[in-house]
Amino acid sequence: MARGAQNKKEWSVSGPLRALLWWPGVAFVLVLVDPDNVAWTIAVAGVALVALGFLVPVVARKLRPVATAAATRINQAAPTMEIDMPTMEIPAVDPANRAA
Repeated sequence: MARGAQNKKEWSVSGPLRALLWWPGVAFVLVLVDPDNVAWTIAVAGVALVALGFLVPVVARKLRPVATAAATRINQAAPTMEIDMPTMEIPAVDPANRAA
C-alpha cells in the first residue's frame, strides 16, 4: 500500500496543465464573441488560465484551514434530534388477482 501512495504523486496533473484543458473551449468562445481580435485574445486567455492554474491551488491551501475550523465550530454547535417513525406494513399482493 505504501508503494501505491508514493506512485500516486507521479500521475497527478499540475494545476496549470489542468487549467489549460479549458483553453480550447475558451478559445472557441473568444472566436465567436470577437473574431477580429482572435490572435491576441487567445494568447491572453492561455496566459490567464496558466496564472489561474498556479493561483487557485495556493489560495485553496490558504483557505482550507479557515474553512475546516469554521466547519468544526459549526458542527460542534449543531443540535441533533432523533425521530421515532411508526412501522408500516405493506400487504402482500397475490399475483393471481392482479389486474393487467
